[in-house]
Amino acid sequence: MRGERAMLIILCEDNTVDREHAARLIEAAASGIFPDYCLRVFEDAESCLKAIRKRTPDIAFIDIFLKEKNGIELAETVRKLNPEAAIIFLTTSNEFASESYRVRAVDYLLKPVDEQQLLASVRRAQEQARRQQDARLDTLHAGYWKDSMLMLVE
Repeated sequence: MRGERAMLIILCEDNTVDREHAARLIEAAASGIFPDYCLRVFEDAESCLKAIRKRTPDIAFIDIFLKEKNGIELAETVRKLNPEAAIIFLTTSNEFASESYRVRAVDYLLKPVDEQQLLASVRRAQEQARRQQDARLDTLHAGYWKDSMLMLVE
């Protein structure tokens, strides 16, 4: 089942060969990790931006060198829309590796990406999501106990 609550993974890659290769690897990795996910693939930044404004991704695979927009700029938009999204760059150059830290990328993969590299990145993204969920639950529990203690004092 791939519904509205499914893990949303996006891939924005303008090179057809790289896009098809990455999509196959992402599908293989995600199917082994997430019980419910949806992969949306985009060949340009504009269609990707339009889609992520409707629903933000949980994991975003972004090529750095897109035709009309730098992948870092696209990642900045993803980060603004979803501060918890896992961003993974796919690129042919390490030129922007230091800039990837600015958007808190989970990984920066050089093409050609192999299956094990991508699988490790998806696992890091999963671990990041788990830690964020744990932190939200800790905050919720802390608030609950604080409220409970206040009721006891009153």
